[in-house]
Formats: sequence, C-alpha cells, structure tokens
Amino acid sequence: MSRSIFTALLSTIILALSASAEPIEFRDDLGRTIKLDAPATRIAALSHYAVDPLIEMGTAPIARGDVKFELSEAAKEVHAISVRHSAGPNLEQLAALDTDLIIVSIVHAGFVDTIEKAVGTPVAVLDPTSFDDLLAEIRLLGTITGHAEEADSIASRLDESITELLASTPKSTTRVYALFGAPGAFFAFMPETYLGDVISLVGGELVNAGEESKLFRGFSPFSVESALASDPDVIVLISHMAADQQLEMLARFPGWNALRAVKNDRVIVLKEHHFVSAPGFHPAEAIKLLQDALAVE
Repeated sequence: MSRSIFTALLSTIILALSASAEPIEFRDDLGRTIKLDAPATRIAALSHYAVDPLIEMGTAPIARGDVKFELSEAAKEVHAISVRHSAGPNLEQLAALDTDLIIVSIVHAGFVDTIEKAVGTPVAVLDPTSFDDLLAEIRLLGTITGHAEEADSIASRLDESITELLASTPKSTTRVYALFGAPGAFFAFMPETYLGDVISLVGGELVNAGEESKLFRGFSPFSVESALASDPDVIVLISHMAADQQLEMLARFPGWNALRAVKNDRVIVLKEHHFVSAPGFHPAEAIKLLQDALAVE
C-alpha cells in the first residue's frame, strides 16, 4: 500500500472516530438536560425496559437491576446489581462499574441526586408511559449510544407489528381495573401508565377511582371501595408473587365478591415482566396477550 493511500485511510478513520465521539445532549422524562462527552458505551440500565433494546442494537448494558421476574436469555447474561424500591440501587456496586450513564425508572427518581454525587456519573430518568413513548425512547437510546440507525430499525419493526396487530381490534367500551400484587399489599394502576395506554390500544379503558400514591407514581393504593366505584367489566391482576395466593388474599377483602367482574368470572392474571417493567421484553407479545384476554366474553 502506498504511503499516500495509507495516510488517506488513516485520516478517514480518525475523522470517523472523531464524529462518533461528539458530545451528546438530551432531556430525560423529568425534563432534565443530560450532557455526555461522547456516546455512552458503559450503561447501567436500571430502568429495565432499556435492557433488551440496548442489547439488540449492539451496545449491551454493563449492568441491570436484579429483578425477580422473567428475563430474556440475553438479559440474563447482563451483570445484575441490587435495586430496591425504598432504597434505590446499591451505590457501592454502581461505583465499581465505571459507568458513563445510569438509566433509572421513575420509581427511583428521588435518588437521582444521591446517585450522581456518590458515583460521579450522569443519571437519566427514562420510563415510557405509553407505546408511543416506548418507540421514542428506543430511538433516544440509539442517539445516546451512537446507534441511531439500529435503534430506528428496532422501533420501526415494533411499530409495524403493533399496527398490523391492532388493525383487527374492534372498538370496545370494556372497563378494566388493573391491580399490581406486591407482597402484603395491592396497588391499582392509574390510566396515565404504560398499561393504561396499551389497554386503550386494544379497545379497553383503564378505570381507577382512587387517588395516585405520593410514593409510587402511576399507582393508587387498592381498596374495594375504589374498585366498586370504578365498576370494571374486567379486573387484571399482575402479581409479584404466586397469583393463586394473591387471588385468595383478594377474596378475603369484604366486598370483593360483590364486584361485577368477580361475579362474572372476569378476573385475568397477566405476567409481571410483560407490563410492570414498562414494557418488559417482547412488547408485541404482551399486547397480543392483553388483546386476547379482553376479547374473551
């Protein structure tokens, strides 16, 4: 190879590397401006929806939360760190990872300042609350990591698959009351959540007469009174533990058996990984499962 050709190739490589290392600036779901010196390559994805898209676009996160629900095979290979609702992520474990970006869900938004001070890494709150949000945030992940083309391809394929799926969805007025069963407590989903949006996509309406919890955004504390006031046609239970046990617990609440959905045997159990980790992996599969469940009369 002549020296001139080699020099030209080297210059091209240097220019390409320089372009890929340009600073990144974006806004997270709280409207905070996040600035990175270069595309992120060492991400701790503690908002679990981000794990599989990052893997698929070729920039697997170096860490995820130690969630207890079902994972994709690829996600199982990602290093897990401790994350708790009430305490946030384990700061010592995070600090040992040499991250250049940490992504957390809205549940842990209150820990952002603490994490940034302790770890010295920018923290972004990313947690889609609708299907359109999901598509936008997959594309945002592509921008953040310098994999915009791959991210756009993932989002476009997902959009096309859901558009095709929903083309046959009949118009419906099915009223749905959705519960998340945590150990020892139940919470009701609010309409302005990812599950609420997906229910509307498949022809239902998420109803909840309760008031949003000040501690857990997107949920209200469960009470039979609020469920009765919501008067649902269908009750969806997404359980963090054995569903049979939680159904037995619900049956012991005074007034539970008076609910129209209970009397009509329209209590549906769905998997936690499909909806609580908004939106979990395989969102198209989850939406199809919900569509089929609500279609059964």
